[in-house]
Amino acid sequence: MDRERTRTWYPDFYRPEYGMIVEYCGMNDDPGYRKRVEHKREVYRETGTEGVFRNEDSFQGDGPGRILEQREEVLQKRMDRFYRRGTRMGR
Repeated sequence: MDRERTRTWYPDFYRPEYGMIVEYCGMNDDPGYRKRVEHKREVYRETGTEGVFRNEDSFQGDGPGRILEQREEVLQKRMDRFYRRGTRMGR
């Protein structure tokens, strides 16, 4: 649920081999758009939807390397949750 109503969002890209989405946010000069993107990030966090949000600046300089780092961070968090769950179950 999003603001007390059902909403379906389709991500820009889905990477099935990593089980994560990639959102490209291309209208950062629009304050209303930025606000909607931040709301979407919050909903994704609350629902446990894993992914990365990118914008035009993401592809400048070492941006592509940073994208790979973010992907690795998401995967590492997933592994950490998996192993923490195993120790709570008495393993």
